[in-house]
Amino acid sequence: MKEWWMNLQSREQRLVAALGSVLLVFLCFQLIWQPLTEGVTKAQAKLARQQALLEWVTIETARIAQQPVSNASNNTTASISSIVNRTARQKNIVIARLQPQTNSVLVWVDNINFNTLLTWLANLSEQHGIKVINIDINQDSVSGSVEIKRLQLGR
Repeated sequence: MKEWWMNLQSREQRLVAALGSVLLVFLCFQLIWQPLTEGVTKAQAKLARQQALLEWVTIETARIAQQPVSNASNNTTASISSIVNRTARQKNIVIARLQPQTNSVLVWVDNINFNTLLTWLANLSEQHGIKVINIDINQDSVSGSVEIKRLQLGR
């Protein structure tokens, strides 16, 4: 290489040196400067997206915190059968049989006060969003009591 350099004329040596300098600057730009600036640009864009996300989360958190809490929406994740069992225990209703269905539940009760039945069903509807789909009741021998042959509840 040294021999090749010495065989070049001074004008050619200056030209090769200038070309080498240009090549060195180009390589420094391509291998060092450009990846750094692209990384900074990408980091700034990511920061802007993260700040926008933070602002959105802050706004939505404040909005949700200001909304009133509803019992019906809180119990939509609970299964219908668990809600029916829990509310029946609270009203001292003895369920003879409970059969879960796909989107509903079938309930049988041997003896229940009619007024208790109505308040229980109203509670299920208002508090938990569970409606009566079908009901088959018979009058019991005791005055004011009924026998639920078949009660289908669902959302």
